[in-house]
Amino acid sequence: ESYGTLYAYKKRHEELALVQRNCTQNSAIALMASLKAVELLPPIRSISNSPVICEVSGRIRVLNHGYHAINGGVFVTGQKSIPDVPVIKAVKAINNLYRDFNFQSPADKSRAFAMLITPAMKMGGFFSQPTPIDVAEANESQSGKTERQRTCRRVYGEKANIITARQGGVGSLDESFGQAIARGTAFIELDNFRGKLDSPFIESAITNTEAVSVRLLRQAEHQMDISSTTLQLSSNGVEVTPDFANRACITKILKQPDGYQWHPWSEGSLRQHVEANQVYYLGCVFSVIKEWHRQGKPRANSTGHDMYEWLSILDSMIINIFKLPSLMTGHRATQEQVSNPNIVWLRAVCLAVKKNDDLNRSFQAFQIATLCNDSIIDYPRNKTFYDDAQAGRHVGSLMAGLFKHAKDGKIVVDGFEVSRDIESIYSDKTRNTDATKKYRINVQIHDD
Repeated sequence: ESYGTLYAYKKRHEELALVQRNCTQNSAIALMASLKAVELLPPIRSISNSPVICEVSGRIRVLNHGYHAINGGVFVTGQKSIPDVPVIKAVKAINNLYRDFNFQSPADKSRAFAMLITPAMKMGGFFSQPTPIDVAEANESQSGKTERQRTCRRVYGEKANIITARQGGVGSLDESFGQAIARGTAFIELDNFRGKLDSPFIESAITNTEAVSVRLLRQAEHQMDISSTTLQLSSNGVEVTPDFANRACITKILKQPDGYQWHPWSEGSLRQHVEANQVYYLGCVFSVIKEWHRQGKPRANSTGHDMYEWLSILDSMIINIFKLPSLMTGHRATQEQVSNPNIVWLRAVCLAVKKNDDLNRSFQAFQIATLCNDSIIDYPRNKTFYDDAQAGRHVGSLMAGLFKHAKDGKIVVDGFEVSRDIESIYSDKTRNTDATKKYRINVQIHDD
């Protein structure tokens, strides 16, 4: 109705009269499915609530409200105007925006900034190759991992299609993911996943630069372009396949100490602040992209990730404009950790030890098995034991395998350091002195 006045014939006094009417839903569906609609309507690759930055004939251009026949067809629904922000102010503002997030390392901050810039680059068609899924992982709940991803979406004025892990009920994860793709949202989030995530369909969607096949209820299979869609996943300890890990950018956040006070923004919460200043922060993102373009679109000679084009471009921005460490500093170890079920299990044990205030205490294998039982920690590959002694032997076997590859006799996992000591303990039962392995978990100490 906003593009013209619609009329329909209505019978009045045995005669047909042309009167103004709105289009009914059934009529709209029929019109959209008609051959003329397919032939005449222009293609749309992406829909955005906010203006989109792109490159046209070697120049940076910002696409405002309406349809734009570039990059496969871009439709901007919002009518906002994005301000020009000097790059120095933009970098300072983005740093300030993330001031309350306790990143596990400086490189985790680099990855968070990269995943803030990436959606704009995807929507603008700056990448010819796929980009990684944004994985947010935290050591405890309420650490701010999901809030970081929500902050990113608010900067773009978008809401995500949220997918949660289901333990039962109708519909698989792949089915829910396919429905989310069909809705055409700019962001899709796999929210608060735990345990094992193994979906070849999702892994394929991450790397697909063309169309993804989606089958909807009572409909034929559709080919859908998700090259401009940003995928996100949040977790407190997910186990993924090696292929999934290689297609992820993993940002780790630690929970702030008890009593920590988040910055008091003048608008109220961080959410209210970003929503009130959304166009300014999007202008900051655009400013960083414009500066990278002004510098000649440099690429860093970086390695360590399967998605090289994305890494080389974003690493150049992060190192040269934000003056932060390379995105891949420590990232390979993180990828190996989330794809190794034994390390995922050990991480959960470390977190439980910290929660129980038992750091720097020696544990035997059977005591760790008891901890797993009390803290409801699943063993790798969902193994179950009905006998405590059998569970203790399995823990000893897991630890032996982990320490087989340990450097300097220590295992480092997510800021924890696990060491193993062998003590001679006298047994009244056997009347012998036996060599007993004991394990000690501490917070990792970094050398300055």
